[in-house]
Amino acid sequence: MDNVNIKSQIAEMKLSHNRANGMPKYSEREMNHWIYTTGVPGANGMHYNTRMEVAPDIANQLMGMDAVQSATVLLSDRNAYIAVTAKDGSDLDRDVNVTSTIARKVRAMRPSIANIYVSAEPYFVQKAALLKNDLVAGKPQSALLGEFNMIVQKVFPAGANSSLH
Repeated sequence: MDNVNIKSQIAEMKLSHNRANGMPKYSEREMNHWIYTTGVPGANGMHYNTRMEVAPDIANQLMGMDAVQSATVLLSDRNAYIAVTAKDGSDLDRDVNVTSTIARKVRAMRPSIANIYVSAEPYFVQKAALLKNDLVAGKPQSALLGEFNMIVQKVFPAGANSSLH
């Protein structure tokens, strides 16, 4: 049996498991894309996260910055994903000083974080807030991880210059 057949069988098993347990109904193509493009947790900028948590302490620190109006911080295995909005409507994604300061603050509070991903992109800000609300409301991580991994893969694709190491 070759590797392609094994990967296909794994994808179908995961897809069937997800459907049977009420998880999002991803197509086989989407599931295969997720499996084949994610890699190992936190490696090479890829986004295969096996856990996630909200970090309100970091978010509060970031909202204390002059430029940041709101911040949602989601931590995973070894990554921090920060969704921010600017007080003055400026594009924080292009402001290297702000993103560098954000990275320094995050690293000071959580030295074990390997990769820090920051975005002010409205899609990511909205999705991060919804995921945070679900986690705070007690929704199980297992029900959210597939969607979370797909979102961060879309917003922070491999090879994109969106991570602050």
